[in-house]
Amino acid sequence: MDATPDMLFVDVVAVARTVRDALPSEEQARFDRDTAPNLGPVTAVVLTGESGPDRASARLFVLIR
Repeated sequence: MDATPDMLFVDVVAVARTVRDALPSEEQARFDRDTAPNLGPVTAVVLTGESGPDRASARLFVLIR
């Protein structure tokens, strides 16, 4: 059996914007104060993985601007 690769890409900027826009206005201010500063430098996250009958591997890439 061959290894099967998998990949997950997350556009952190787009996800954070979408989540913020879905919040009520009073929660948006809290998001801006508590969450946005921590997510600000992170642009994207990529997780790759590969598994086979005798091994598994994963790699995590974080794109920081």
